[in-house]
Amino acid sequence: MDDDPSDAKRRRVRAPDPRGGVTPRTLDDIHSLLEEHARRIETLAAANKVLEGRNSALEDRCKALDRKSESLERACDELEVRCSSLERSIQVLRKDVDWTYSAPDILRSHWIEQGHGEEYADNVGECLERIKRDVKYIRDGGEDYNCGCLDYEDQLTILHDDALLPHFKELADAIQLSNGNGEISIDNIELRSSALNILFPALEGKIKGHFHARKISWF
Repeated sequence: MDDDPSDAKRRRVRAPDPRGGVTPRTLDDIHSLLEEHARRIETLAAANKVLEGRNSALEDRCKALDRKSESLERACDELEVRCSSLERSIQVLRKDVDWTYSAPDILRSHWIEQGHGEEYADNVGECLERIKRDVKYIRDGGEDYNCGCLDYEDQLTILHDDALLPHFKELADAIQLSNGNGEISIDNIELRSSALNILFPALEGKIKGHFHARKISWF
């Protein structure tokens, strides 16, 4: 004869007793235990999901902080450039309270003695006049200046000579004190490290317009 379902439901399962005996359990007890485990798993899963959400939020915040840090680093670099430029301007102002163009004239014979021809001597003479003209314009507060005194496109190449360095220094000091809203072109001229060390620190942070440089030789 088949068992009644209600009898089967109440059928007891023997489980080990801590005291060495066997504790009887029904299927309902086992189902309740499984349901309790399932609820605990659901609770742990929900807690894990919350932690994952918090972790994701922290990762997003870290990324935002990284971006902000990079932005601050760029701003810091820009400020360092500006501070360096201001320090150079202060040094120039202290030295040039009553400024006059003090770079010494270079005699035409100097270039001839260096083995250059008449045309080259004329070209360098014009170069010096252009430097003086641009320096005076910038020193007088000229805005939106276009400094072309070092632009020798389609002309004889201006070669390095230490005699030119004081004139480059006058130009660099003028640019250093300018409002930084200008344009400078450098073309077909040899600039060695001694000249670059004079000119380029002044250009840093000052030329906000255009800076054109091509066909430059340096050693």
